[in-house]
Amino acid sequence: MRFLIAAASLLLIAMPLAARDRRPEVAAWYVWMQPGAEGTFNAGDPVEPFDVDLSSDTGYGVSGTLFFTRRLSAEVAVSQVKTTIELDELDSETRRQSRNSTIMPVTATLQFHFAPDAMIDPYVGVGAAQMLVGNIDELEEGDDEEDLSVADIDNAGTSYLVNAGISIELTETFGLLIDAKYIPGGKARARLNDAAATESDIEFAPIIVSIGFSYRF
Repeated sequence: MRFLIAAASLLLIAMPLAARDRRPEVAAWYVWMQPGAEGTFNAGDPVEPFDVDLSSDTGYGVSGTLFFTRRLSAEVAVSQVKTTIELDELDSETRRQSRNSTIMPVTATLQFHFAPDAMIDPYVGVGAAQMLVGNIDELEEGDDEEDLSVADIDNAGTSYLVNAGISIELTETFGLLIDAKYIPGGKARARLNDAAATESDIEFAPIIVSIGFSYRF
C-alpha cells in the first residue's frame, strides 16, 4: 500500500508540469496474468520435496496516466486476479489439496509513445511493481484439514518491470488499450499448514496481458 501511495503522490506532484495538449487518462482493464511462480517445500514425514504452483487466471484492474510531454507519460495501475495454489509431490503423481487466493500487482510505469499524433500509438515502458497476495481461502467443508497445503504467502517485494502496448484512439474522449507487462525478480515467503509451519521462498516472474478502455479528461 505504501508503494501505491508513493506512486500516486508522484503523479499528483507532477500534474502542474503535465503536457497541456495531452490530457490525463483513466482506464478500466480486463486482465490475464500468468504468475510465473516457482518454489519447492521440503516437508512431511519422511521429508519429501513438494513443488508449488500458482495458476494463471483473469481479473480486472484500473489505471491512471499523466502526460509530461506528448511522448512521455507515467502510469499507475492496480489489478486483481484469482489464483489456485497447488502442491505437487516430485516423486509421485499425487496432487495435494488446492487452495485459492488473489494476486494484486501494483505498478508504476514510465512510458514512451512513438506516435503521439496518430490514431494508433505504440509505446514501451519501464517501471516498478509490487505483488500483493491476498489471504488464502479457508478449507471448504469436507476437505481434510491434515492434508498438506499452502496456508499463507507474504507479499512479494518491489521489483522492476518492462512494458509494451498500443493505444488506439476511438474518439477524442475514449480509447482502446492493449498492454503487456513482464515483472521478473519478485520473491515471497510462503508457509505450509503442517505442525512445523514449513517455510520456503516462492519466486514470481508474472506476465500480465490486459485490454482496456480509456477516458481522457
